[in-house]
Amino acid sequence: MKKILSLICLLFLSGCVITSDLTYEGHDKGYIFMSYMIADSHYAGDYKLYFENEQGQTSLFFYRKAGAWGKTKRDFDSDNFNGAVLYHKLKPGKYKLTKFEIERGNQKIHFAISPFDFNVYDNKATYLGELKEFVGGTGFMEFNNQQKRDEKLVKEKLNISNLIVIPEVPSKHLLKPKKLTEVKLY
Repeated sequence: MKKILSLICLLFLSGCVITSDLTYEGHDKGYIFMSYMIADSHYAGDYKLYFENEQGQTSLFFYRKAGAWGKTKRDFDSDNFNGAVLYHKLKPGKYKLTKFEIERGNQKIHFAISPFDFNVYDNKATYLGELKEFVGGTGFMEFNNQQKRDEKLVKEKLNISNLIVIPEVPSKHLLKPKKLTEVKLY
């Protein structure tokens, strides 16, 4: 028991976010979706956009560009960019985007983010935009509205052709790189 408590304290002190599976399968479930569009470069990386519900439970949109442990299944793959449309099934209610970070090897790029509030509606989908890395390997990210493209893909993935989509796309410059830290593995 002491080991478990020590591990939890260590995670808390190191700034790790403990995530939950917020998947909801009720008849009134709603959806959120977004896409990552990552510039091709020689950097591998994990891209993590965190969101939380009103109870403070946290989950995330996770995209792995490439790495020793594989990569996320891609919807877009060209000489310039790669990426995917990702979604969650959630209980209707209020949520907010709270944190964004990129991990590349032993580096972690932290971003300043003002919490962005959005809603999940009964049997509808909330579109949060495309999060695009516009300069490869730098971590400079911006939100864009690619609803037409992303909506088509999420409807195919969910197999729901008549899904109503409500756009709640954050400001283009919601994310600003804040600091770079070295992740110590020991």
